[in-house]
Amino acid sequence: MIADEFGYQIELVGWEDTVSVYGRPQTTINLDLKGCELFVGLMWKKWGTPPDVSGFYSSGFEEEYETSVKRRLSEGSPEISLLFKEINPAFLSDPGEDLKKVLAFKERLTAEKSILFENFADIRDFEKRIRRCIWNYVIRLRAQDINDASIKKQAPTTGGEKQQTAETVDSPPETPLSIEGAKFLRELIAKTERSAAEESIAAVEIARFRLLANLLGRQGNDDRSLGVHDANLMFSEGKAFTFGRFELLGLIRTGLRNFSEGNTPLWYWLAAADGFSLQILQAYSVVGGDSERAGAVAAMRLIAEPLPSDNRDEFLDHWFVKESPSTLRVAALGYLGDYGTTLDLAKIRKEFDRGDNQTVGAAADAIIRISLRDSRGKGIDALYELQPTSISDHVQKALFDSGPAMSSETIVGGISHRSSEVRRIAVGLARSRHMLPNEMAERLINDGDVAVRYEALMSLVDAGRPFSDGEAKMVLAGPARSRGLIGSLMTLGSYDPEVDRRFEQFRRQRLHSLSDRELEEAATESSIFDQEEEFVLAERHFSLRGEELRRRVDDQYNARFSREIEKTVEISGSAEAELVKKTRSLESYTRKELTRRGLDIICRQADPSDLERVRATLRSGFVDYSATDIEYLRRFGEWEDIHLIIEAVKRPEAGSHRSILGSALDDSKYRDAARAINTLGRNRLAEVLAMLAPSELLVQLVAGIPDKAFRSLNDAAIMLLLRSEAEQVRKFAALKCVRALSKRRLSKLLAAYMSPNQFRYYNVVHWLDFGISTPRDRASPAAKKLLNK
Repeated sequence: MIADEFGYQIELVGWEDTVSVYGRPQTTINLDLKGCELFVGLMWKKWGTPPDVSGFYSSGFEEEYETSVKRRLSEGSPEISLLFKEINPAFLSDPGEDLKKVLAFKERLTAEKSILFENFADIRDFEKRIRRCIWNYVIRLRAQDINDASIKKQAPTTGGEKQQTAETVDSPPETPLSIEGAKFLRELIAKTERSAAEESIAAVEIARFRLLANLLGRQGNDDRSLGVHDANLMFSEGKAFTFGRFELLGLIRTGLRNFSEGNTPLWYWLAAADGFSLQILQAYSVVGGDSERAGAVAAMRLIAEPLPSDNRDEFLDHWFVKESPSTLRVAALGYLGDYGTTLDLAKIRKEFDRGDNQTVGAAADAIIRISLRDSRGKGIDALYELQPTSISDHVQKALFDSGPAMSSETIVGGISHRSSEVRRIAVGLARSRHMLPNEMAERLINDGDVAVRYEALMSLVDAGRPFSDGEAKMVLAGPARSRGLIGSLMTLGSYDPEVDRRFEQFRRQRLHSLSDRELEEAATESSIFDQEEEFVLAERHFSLRGEELRRRVDDQYNARFSREIEKTVEISGSAEAELVKKTRSLESYTRKELTRRGLDIICRQADPSDLERVRATLRSGFVDYSATDIEYLRRFGEWEDIHLIIEAVKRPEAGSHRSILGSALDDSKYRDAARAINTLGRNRLAEVLAMLAPSELLVQLVAGIPDKAFRSLNDAAIMLLLRSEAEQVRKFAALKCVRALSKRRLSKLLAAYMSPNQFRYYNVVHWLDFGISTPRDRASPAAKKLLNK
């Protein structure tokens, strides 16, 4: 699988390959054995027969094993792996002489603790384990050879060829720590033997010591690894060291182990080990610890590392073997979702059919996305067959963006889907085509999703069925919330503000369907707390009613509310009446709501002459956030309005206060604001980025800056972003650097960022190094993909 990439050839040598010659057969076999680098002993129930009549060895296997162990102790070779096929418990009751010897041999191995053996259950398990033995050996061999080549490059070139050859022959043999590692340890020990006052040990030296100790870990040791802080120390201060190959691989494993956090150097070490051309990530996706393998697959996904076509299935078998942790399988499914082919579908479907809650969603997503690459029709077929409970926005958009072109049969098929997202889209499309039968709409008004209930309700309204406001509110609230007080108490903790939003949408749709006369009659009976009819009329006839609306917005509905108070006092007969007090208590809330609705209508008219009015209202801080303000300022605003936009996004969205638990602000709020700010401040970008803005807004600002404009920023402006206290701001700024800047400038930025006595964030170091050390044709598309998430 990787031998060809590394330039090696794997050859299996068994006793049956030994050429027949005169002499003791086992001695002849042993000659071939001595030429092998990897000894793999396989055993089940049979121990074997004696190789000769001397009785010194009880079987040919025993002689081959003992011969290999002696050679290992004296020469450091061969590597030894032992694999035992699991024994059926039924055989253990009466094992027989052969099996007794096998069991005794296993007990001896357990007691001696010098060689780790493995058990396998069946042929598939055996394939996995023996392949792993060979993979591990090839990787170690490659590390040794590259390290030897590095030593030769560093050898002195003076003194003639004869002297160089002699020096090479006389050099000490390579150790698991590498020559450099062993030398470092000797120097470190010498330091510790000197006076503490004479010479102190640096933190980076301790980090390297820990790295070397981890390389020597064996069965029975704790599963320890280099920590994130030490790994960053090695990157920032350890480049003066000459690392052996195993040390480089150890640093790569540390980076992979922490890959999901994005805070540990990886790419520099990968490049130093020639890991991009040698495709080391592929190797670590099938060997090593669970977190390392998952990290390797995630890294492969990021840089679009392809799998070899001739043994692609073997990788997938490793990734999806039953014992693989869910983190690895989820990472593998994400990779295949991006780069999988129809040939992979059978293996992904097998993972889906396992029904593992940790992976079933990712498996469905991968199958749908692979099918989508063939056609939208195949993607939708997969979506309907698999019935995932949720789908990503990316997949949703790819499947349904061509809604008008979808067949009626396809749309109807989605109405009963398990995913509420799919049902919403399907019911909405069916309603827009007037093809939702009334009986189906009647059923859907009891759906578990409020958006589906709304579409079904409006379909019935379109068909002529009348609903009062109370009836509509009950439908939108859902069956559980319509059962009265008990139902309300039971669902209090899961209050959905979307119900109120949809109800307002229903009311406005209904009011927009009324005639002017009907609206005017309703408006005369409305109180200050419900001015919806007035707003519909104002928007419908803005040329006639617009000036009055403008005056009320300028006044923030103060005069209008004062008249309502006077009316209430007149009805109650006293300014101290309870009804008057209650009305006064709602003044602030009501006036803010009315001013907000009025300003929305004014902004939608898109009249530049209203700019000062919009500015004054926003400066007052009296109204909540609304996207209409942002769009108006984007079109007609100026530089000075950027501060208004920044302050606006800090306020809650209009209507969000209705949720007793609050609601998360939609990312679209920050995207819209960033788009407007980038439009208004495109010629003063550095000043924009230096403004005090919410981190969510800064993230969207950075992501939305054109590459050319980002390149025009000076290093000081970029450094300000890289030192932000907000993690996502730092990450997006670093990724934008990778996307927009040259490697030379990236290197300069990283050097300045890591200068002595400067505080640094590890995620910035990780991503800047990604741009520097990773080939440009891989790093730039990867950064773009992350920025667009």
